[in-house]
Amino acid sequence: TTSVTIHDSFRDGSSWSLNVKEIESNGEPNALTLNEILSQYSLERIDILKIDVEGAEAEIFRKDDDLDKVLLKTKLIAIEVHEEFIEEKVIVERLHSRNYTTSKSGELIVGINKNYGK
Repeated sequence: TTSVTIHDSFRDGSSWSLNVKEIESNGEPNALTLNEILSQYSLERIDILKIDVEGAEAEIFRKDDDLDKVLLKTKLIAIEVHEEFIEEKVIVERLHSRNYTTSKSGELIVGINKNYGK
C-alpha cells in the first residue's frame, strides 16, 4: 500500500488534466497496488484491465515488480500512455516480454495475452 496525492500541474493545469504522485506518509495508505486489489478481492483473473492513471503509468511499468503477476492473470490490457512520463516502447517491451501482442489505438496501447487460459 502507498499514499498518493493529486496534482493539477499536468499539461495545461485544466480540471481534466490531473496527475498522481506518490508521497511519503506516516498515516494510513490511500492507494493499493493492482496485486493488492487482486488479493483483497480473491480475483483469479482479469478479463479487461483499463489503465488511465494520468502519468503514473511510469510508476506501474518501471517500478512495480508485482506487475508480472497481474499480467499473467489478465486477458486484455488497455493503457493510456502519457509520453511525458514514459515512452510507449517501455510498455510495449514489457508486454511483449510477457507474451502479449500489442496494437495502438489513439492514446491507448492494447495488449492481448497469448497465454491467457492456457
